[in-house]
Amino acid sequence: MRPCRAPKPAVSPYEKEDEPPEEGGILSASKWVGKIVRKLGTDHADVLLLGWYNDEPAQRIIDAAVQLRQSGMVRHIAVSGHRRTMFPELVDDERYDLWHVRYNAVHRGAEQEVFPSVAALESSRRPGVITYTTTRWGHLCDPNKTPPGEPTPSGTDCYRFAMTHPQVDLAIAGPGNHDQMRQALEALDLGPMDDEQLAWMRRVGDHIYGRDVTTSIRD
Repeated sequence: MRPCRAPKPAVSPYEKEDEPPEEGGILSASKWVGKIVRKLGTDHADVLLLGWYNDEPAQRIIDAAVQLRQSGMVRHIAVSGHRRTMFPELVDDERYDLWHVRYNAVHRGAEQEVFPSVAALESSRRPGVITYTTTRWGHLCDPNKTPPGEPTPSGTDCYRFAMTHPQVDLAIAGPGNHDQMRQALEALDLGPMDDEQLAWMRRVGDHIYGRDVTTSIRD
């Protein structure tokens, strides 16, 4: 089993005036992305994320993104969404380099709906798979939501759970303080979970899933 990969830091100098243009093609997109990367003190972005699309982005959006990649201003195009069944529809679309997929011990639908679609692909054709909401908005780490008799998972446990899956390449971390950063980095030292640890995480996840009235909305 391969070791856990590092949750890479994300720097966002985003401000209200940096909102992307609602209309326009490559010219307006190029100006907007250029403004952001200059704030980062560089001349390109490694990843351009097309965020929260539950259906494939509009043609004008993806065309502009592809042109930005061809220009060298961005190197990879990522897409995120909460409708997991969208991702297998994109499996043959090489315009997308990365998929951002919601996955944690409570919401494990990606195991059936997303991961099998990339499992058999050659590495040259396979999109990178990145997971987010790894702690399920902190619920997995909340002792008040843990089933009786079970230890409460830490952030470290949540990241290890996600990255133990062989189709997950990276888990996004959003630490709010030093301790949360330590927990994210500790996942790298401890590596993948064993079967007993995975079963424990699933028990905690199933308990939260079955008792949260918002589960059907968030699933």
